[in-house]
Amino acid sequence: MSADPRARATVVVGLGDPSAGDDGVGALTLDALEGTLGGVVLLKVRSSAELLTALDGASRVVLVDALVGGELGEATAFALSELAERAAGASTHGISLTSALALLARVGQLPEQVVVVGVGVEGDFRIGAAPSAAAQLGAKRAAALVRQLVQNESWAARSTSM
Repeated sequence: MSADPRARATVVVGLGDPSAGDDGVGALTLDALEGTLGGVVLLKVRSSAELLTALDGASRVVLVDALVGGELGEATAFALSELAERAAGASTHGISLTSALALLARVGQLPEQVVVVGVGVEGDFRIGAAPSAAAQLGAKRAAALVRQLVQNESWAARSTSM
């Protein structure tokens, strides 16, 4: 049996449903990162609930998700302490990202360092809808930001616990 590749690793998570328009911006970002970050685990998850097991063993995590109400096409990194304020409103993920991360913190499973990258999108999350131009541009910008965060050891300054 091989060791879990997430153990003590840096993990970049693209959150959202790639078949649901702008909700797939996390997956689009990971597609743009494919093959560019050696030693970094890339994980696509459709719901925040999947984070309850997906982050097991990771020490550093970057979460990429759609941000309705953010500046269209922009990618912004922020700490967990800012998540509730920035991600206010309904979630398409069943359990909100804030709730999933709070639960991980409560049971002692939250990774040591977590940074959220929010991508400003138009908010068309219909199944079968194509990602908007803002989501496509935002995914490219998010990929560049994630590369910068992962390759820069000072990224932990943006990372705080809940």
